[in-house]
Amino acid sequence: MLVAVAGSGILKSSGGGGTLFVSLSRMPRSTDEVIHVSDAILRGDSGASWRCIRWPRELVEAGDWSPTQWLSLNLATLARKISLHSMLRPLGYMARVAPAHVRGDIRNPISDPSRGPYRVLWRHQTGKIQTMRSHWEAEVDAKLGREGRVENTLWPQASRLLIANRLRTNTTRVASVLLDQPALGSQWTPITPIMESHWPSSLEIQKSWCVWLNSTLGVLGFLHRRGRTLTYSDFMPKVLQSMPCLDPATADIERLAEVYDRFHAEPLQPWSSLAKCPIRAELDNAVADVLGMDRAEVTELRNQISLEPTVSGVVDFIDD
Repeated sequence: MLVAVAGSGILKSSGGGGTLFVSLSRMPRSTDEVIHVSDAILRGDSGASWRCIRWPRELVEAGDWSPTQWLSLNLATLARKISLHSMLRPLGYMARVAPAHVRGDIRNPISDPSRGPYRVLWRHQTGKIQTMRSHWEAEVDAKLGREGRVENTLWPQASRLLIANRLRTNTTRVASVLLDQPALGSQWTPITPIMESHWPSSLEIQKSWCVWLNSTLGVLGFLHRRGRTLTYSDFMPKVLQSMPCLDPATADIERLAEVYDRFHAEPLQPWSSLAKCPIRAELDNAVADVLGMDRAEVTELRNQISLEPTVSGVVDFIDD
């Protein structure tokens, strides 16, 4: 990935505003090719082994350098476009997002198996957590001296709906789960809808959000918000709050809740096999219908994401 700022000395002739991001699928192999590619980049042209995109200046100044996370730069544009859909809002406007980690407050059920009154889903075990419906992992107690904080602050934020705050992009199957009982998490963050009078029931909202977050459009939201470690990322509460999610006031929540009821026990394939997962395709079709999108467009998006090196684990260098 090469980044150059429009308006600097070398790019004054290229026109356009914002920052020019260039994605290289391979490095030039000769001096002549270096000159050829450089000249094309200065013009803002794309080629067989590189792609260019201009990212709005106001986004870059706000700290949004998200095109650097993609080989296919159009995925950055699609992620931004989808986040602006009229039926989507940032999760933080509609839900209470619990604190990032509880390790400092609750006993680790792996190293301290003593039982207590608080249910937790501690780890993101992709070998075990493969369906949208899951079960809490252990019952634990508060650490000495943290009893009051756990009882009065953390436990009231327990929820049946949990969203992953740490995941591996090639092995993750499920990015959000709905538990049989409310729980806290370590590598999972509880999400609780802030109910409004005209919304559907809280359970229906949680089911629909679980479907959305596990659909390809939900996966796109996670991948677009990764940190520096692209293949094993942390998602702090502020990042999770920015995730686009279905607005219960405008989206057909009941439709996706029904989809959850049909497929909640069906295993999902890892993100690296996104394009081959029949259950993910079912979720995507339902989400596309609710948003009024073309199903074929979402299918193509699913195929593109599965080819990203940080998702597939495979670097397919272009040989032209």
